[in-house]
Amino acid sequence: TPEQLGRSGHFARLRLLDPVRFHNLASFMEEERRFAPIADLSEKLLQDRPLSAETRARIRETLGASEAAQPLAEESSDCGAVRSGARVALIDRLLDRHGTGRVLFRNSRARIRGFPKRELHHYPLPLPAQYRTALQSSDTPIANRLTPEAADRGREAQPWWQFDPRLDWLIQKLHQLRGDKLLLICARSETARDIEMALRTREGIRAAL
Repeated sequence: TPEQLGRSGHFARLRLLDPVRFHNLASFMEEERRFAPIADLSEKLLQDRPLSAETRARIRETLGASEAAQPLAEESSDCGAVRSGARVALIDRLLDRHGTGRVLFRNSRARIRGFPKRELHHYPLPLPAQYRTALQSSDTPIANRLTPEAADRGREAQPWWQFDPRLDWLIQKLHQLRGDKLLLICARSETARDIEMALRTREGIRAAL
């Protein structure tokens, strides 16, 4: 865990991964100190309790009135899914604009030793009729045959995540592994965003992108 060897040890490991981003311990410590108020706001948004007037004011001050207006209004909705989605949106904006954001490290198994051998676990699922129709065309690119959710089915077509059995399988698996952290890798960023929205609107499951 980050604090296992102390902050300096955690910083040293981060510096090995990205010496440009993590170049100075004092700067890193100051950056962490500035993250504390953001972490506090995020914690309050994660709790299933009404937001106080003070918390709402702090969110407006941090994000700006215009940036916070819509999600704060939706957070007061009587609909649980809308309220949950608004809180996720607020957390994402806090983290991406004022918090730690996302740090991406690219490493391969060829460079890092000790990884176990990969094992394939396959779960055959039926091919929806919507995909079968779209993939019958000889003009469909090979890449779209491997990622049928990317096939162009027309502007008025039903969203793929409403009929794709992979979403039902994923939701069932998430319920089975409730409490665990899972990493889902998609071929396309659009697919990842669609899945995040589907999990949030269908099941109220929060996922970070």
